[in-house]
Amino acid sequence: MNRVVFSVILTLFLFLFPIQAFSQDKKEEADIITLLQKVDSIEHELSYLKMSCDLKNLISDISLFATEVYSKYLSIELNISNRNFDRRLGAAYENYYESCMNRKKTIDESIVSQKNCIWQNTTRHTFLRLNQIFYLQVVM
Repeated sequence: MNRVVFSVILTLFLFLFPIQAFSQDKKEEADIITLLQKVDSIEHELSYLKMSCDLKNLISDISLFATEVYSKYLSIELNISNRNFDRRLGAAYENYYESCMNRKKTIDESIVSQKNCIWQNTTRHTFLRLNQIFYLQVVM
């Protein structure tokens, strides 16, 4: 009698354990997917913060450059109104102009690289989000 009860309990345990383990695996897999989504969301927020900080730095560089150019423009206007014409001053202004053009070129390149970086991060995040949705549909 004890052997029969023991064998019935053992049989029930063996049949129910795989079902319980299977449901536990599904729950763990759903938890992992949820955690992956949270990590992806946090990565996206961090990327957004970094890009916004880079853009603010770029905007401040542009405004500083514009202020420098405007102050040099006022200096030139003042020299013209005071009739202060000098060859050395003209050469210095030409050198300043060349340096401003080089700096403008650097800022233009920085703008293009920031634009490309933002575009790539946006498309990457969209692709990852679509991939996760597709994966969730396949798993569930």
